[in-house]
Amino acid sequence: MTVEYVKVFGERNTGTNFLNQFLNLNTTLTVLGHGKNDRCKERANKIYEAHRIKDAQVKRFIRERMIDAEREQEFSDNFGWKHSAPSLQKLMTSPRYNQTLFICLIRNPWRFLTSLHRRPYNLVPIPKDDFSNFIRSPFVASAREGLDDTFLPDLVTLWNLKVGAYHRLHDQSNSNVLLVYYEELVIDVAPFVSRLSQFCEINHAAIQIPQDSTKKENKTYADYRAEVLEYNPLDTMSREDASYIGQRLAKPTIEQSPYLELYESCLSD
Repeated sequence: MTVEYVKVFGERNTGTNFLNQFLNLNTTLTVLGHGKNDRCKERANKIYEAHRIKDAQVKRFIRERMIDAEREQEFSDNFGWKHSAPSLQKLMTSPRYNQTLFICLIRNPWRFLTSLHRRPYNLVPIPKDDFSNFIRSPFVASAREGLDDTFLPDLVTLWNLKVGAYHRLHDQSNSNVLLVYYEELVIDVAPFVSRLSQFCEINHAAIQIPQDSTKKENKTYADYRAEVLEYNPLDTMSREDASYIGQRLAKPTIEQSPYLELYESCLSD
């Protein structure tokens, strides 16, 4: 099956920018990203000024609502927000569906949550607590998250719901969906390249790997690879927090992932 487009779905801070760069460097596929937020911010600013709104939390709610609408309006062209929980039924409404490869990128939940705490993109309300309270706090899911409920009891639930959606899409699709684990991709791109070659032409002898961080960090691909190889949740969080996360993960999802050993070690005494 050959395709013309590729759309990457993945949670915040899970390597979606790295993967999109990799696809641009090594394939002729059109990589479908979502639009920028300049117009959303401009519209939100008009509301702040007209109503003399100063509160940061209220501003965040308004700005997020503007972004929700923008991502929905562009959905037929690019399948919307890359961090959303994709639905096959909705994806099929786009005229580009049959010409698109969908890649769902998954990162281990402990690392995802520490990254999200450091860079809490698009979370409402704005989080202010330390990591222990952060992972236990409820949040409001934006419309573009693609979830059935707007209430998130905690952020482990967010990971469960998003990864569950990726698996459903994979199981329901007509072979145009790849599930990719961030850690496996960063350690060795060759298996991913082999799977990708079923959908497009790739020069296997001249694979280019993006080297620099897209997050304004002084890190390279080698640094990220070393982090994956050396990763231990207990180096960055308490055992109590690591166990809390493990206890709330959807075990069937973990059993299908490379994270089962990590999961069991976090639950052990």
